[in-house]
Amino acid sequence: MENNWTARQKRLLFRAQHRGMKEMDIILGSYAKQNLSLLSDSQMDELEHIMSFEDRELFNCFIGECCVSPELNTPLFHDILSFSKRLR
Repeated sequence: MENNWTARQKRLLFRAQHRGMKEMDIILGSYAKQNLSLLSDSQMDELEHIMSFEDRELFNCFIGECCVSPELNTPLFHDILSFSKRLR
């Protein structure tokens, strides 16, 4: 399936898998690998926006240490959040 991906999808997958914080590599990388082929262009824009946040801020949201900021409170972020809970 990845062989048919666009250059953008391949770049997003690489960025999702190479965040710098191993836990976020696993969460975002696994989500991207499983779902990138299903995302629309606007959802990929949103994923890029989510990935612009610092790992620690995102990770704290994923483990429930902080509330999701209004800027991240989107259906895609909540889909990733649900996905991360299934990884545990």
